[in-house]
Amino acid sequence: MPADTYTPNKNFILPGHGNYQNNWDSPVNADFAAIDTAFGGTSTVAIISTYQGLTLAQCQPPNIVLTGTLTGAVTLYIPGGVGGIWTVWNNTNGAYGVALGCGAAYLGRYITLPSFQRSLIVCDGINVDLANASKGTFTGSLTGMTGATNGPITYRVANGLCTLSATGSIASTSATNAMQLTGLPTTCQPATGFPTALSMQVWNGGVSTMAACQYSGGGTFSFYLVYAPSINAALHYDGGIGFQAAGQKGLNTGWNITYPLD
Repeated sequence: MPADTYTPNKNFILPGHGNYQNNWDSPVNADFAAIDTAFGGTSTVAIISTYQGLTLAQCQPPNIVLTGTLTGAVTLYIPGGVGGIWTVWNNTNGAYGVALGCGAAYLGRYITLPSFQRSLIVCDGINVDLANASKGTFTGSLTGMTGATNGPITYRVANGLCTLSATGSIASTSATNAMQLTGLPTTCQPATGFPTALSMQVWNGGVSTMAACQYSGGGTFSFYLVYAPSINAALHYDGGIGFQAAGQKGLNTGWNITYPLD
C-alpha cells in the first residue's frame, strides 16, 4: 500500500489509498484535531538558542508565544516552504532582538519582532512580512561609508516600527564619526533623539544589535554598525565628542535597520 503523505503548511495526514481498513477513524480524528488546533490553538516556544527553527507542530496553531531569557540576538525561522498567517507574541526577556524569517538561511524578507508585543505576520513559504505593513522605496544616500547599496532602499512601516532594507556591501570608514543615512522618508522619521530598541540584521541569517543611533531631523539618521565578525569593540556615545568605536565596522550582504517611530 502507498505511504501516507502530509500537507505542506499544516502537516495534515493524507492517507495512502487502501490504508487504515477498519481503522479509518485514526487519521480522520487526527486531522480534525489538527484542524481545530489550526483554527484556535497556541504554541508556546521557549527560545533556548540564538539560532532556532520552529517545528511543523509549533507552526500548526495560529498563535505563537515566545518565552525565555535571551542571551544574544536571536534568529528564528519558519520551515522553508511553509506558509500561513500567525500572531506572534514576543514575551522574551533580555535586551536583544528576535528576527523571524522563513528557511534556515532566510529565503527572502524577514521581520523584527518587538518585545512584549503581539504581531500579525504572514509567510508565503519564502518571505515573512507584517500583515499590516505599508511599503515603499526611497533613494537616500549613505555617507561616512565605503561601498554602496544595490538599487533603492526599501522601507516597511507597521505596528509603530520602521524597517529599512537594502543589499550590497557597506562599511564605516572612521572610528570617530557616525555613518549617516540621508533622505529618510517622512513615514520613517522617528522623534528627534535616540530611538530605543533599534537593531540591525544581516540577510544571511546573522543578527546584530546597534548602539548610539541618533535621528537629528531633516531626514538624516546617524548610526554605527556593531556587526563585525572579526572585531569585538565596545561602542558608546559620550554626548560631547560623538560616536566612538575602535576599528572599522562592516558587512557584506544585505542589511535591515528596524526602529520604533516613538
